[in-house]
Amino acid sequence: MAQPLTDPTRIAASAADFTARRQPDPLTPKSWLGHRAREMRLHLERIRKPAALKRAVFFPNTAESCGSANLRAYELATALEPCGWRTTVVPAQLERSQRQRILDLEKPDIAVMQKGRNPLNWPDYYTTTAKWVFDLDDADYKTPEQAVQCEVNCKLAHMVTAGSQNVATWCRQFSKNVHVVWTGHPMPAARPTVRPSKRNAIVAWAQSDSMKYRDEAAIVQRAMIDAADAAKPTTFTFRLYGVRPETRDEANAYLQPLRDAGLTCETREFMPNNDFVASLNEVAIGLHILAPTSDFAEGKSFGKVLAYLAADVPIIASDLHENPHFFKHRVNGMLVKSHEQYVEAVRELVRDGNLRDTIADAGHASFRDELSIEAIAKRTDHLFRSLLAAPTRNES
Repeated sequence: MAQPLTDPTRIAASAADFTARRQPDPLTPKSWLGHRAREMRLHLERIRKPAALKRAVFFPNTAESCGSANLRAYELATALEPCGWRTTVVPAQLERSQRQRILDLEKPDIAVMQKGRNPLNWPDYYTTTAKWVFDLDDADYKTPEQAVQCEVNCKLAHMVTAGSQNVATWCRQFSKNVHVVWTGHPMPAARPTVRPSKRNAIVAWAQSDSMKYRDEAAIVQRAMIDAADAAKPTTFTFRLYGVRPETRDEANAYLQPLRDAGLTCETREFMPNNDFVASLNEVAIGLHILAPTSDFAEGKSFGKVLAYLAADVPIIASDLHENPHFFKHRVNGMLVKSHEQYVEAVRELVRDGNLRDTIADAGHASFRDELSIEAIAKRTDHLFRSLLAAPTRNES
């Protein structure tokens, strides 16, 4: 069993990091003005909204364009409005006094800390009558300084929403009121015009920073080399996402054994979500690989899966952690447990365009029903209203 993540020895080892994390960066004149401009825009948006609704304020951990802050704060807040909520998302850059002012003026019923990570995302920094919700969708508690912030948020929250079963299990050490809420994604206005069976045979592995995921990268590399041989005479292209300027040389070295095996390889840099989804419209097969040896894989759920689904990309997923709670093998995806199964799944999907279409269609239906931002908003609406009806902290 892993060592408790909030063990005092681990916390003490990073006490300096923890202390620094509670301090925001020093203000410059430019940032001071920028923060006031952001707050002014927020107030202008806020006063235009209907007054006689339940109110929720979100504190995302980072900027709107970034990952879970975009989907679990900004997009979710927008999707909650048709459910009868007046929502406000506070830019992550705003100072503590600005955040308190927004709470004082808005008087929310619910206040959501979307992750820790931000040095101001601590409920005890603020005075409000709102019920606090802590939202955690990654295994941030795997790092000692983040474990402290996650633990404090869980203890102070009236409710915790976790992005996966594993994250929920960790949070339940500190809260009795923990619920799994998957990350949602907006449904595209229209499905891609090119069916998976008609796309070029591109197999993609999508990560935000692929060279950071060394255990997963090793699994993918080995599987692609063997799949190139197994799929013959059919050929395919391997596309690696999340190649940063500083990791380009490392990525090229990583891809060289695949090229030596006869694969055509291409790379894509990290890009905004809309551009990312658009680029996936060219892809025939998507890989969602989790390494059992990776601590942080424990907290992963459906990050890049959402983009694959939005682009009608059939998915090969590791039969691990949260994946089997969503995927059904050969129905809405391919679940694989071993190297041999990775290779066989790639071989079969590369060769069988009809199977790609069938899996993509089932994946689209599952996406709509379980992972669309509208579906997640309905679940969140129910949880928030249940919380408001409950009299005490941390009770189901």
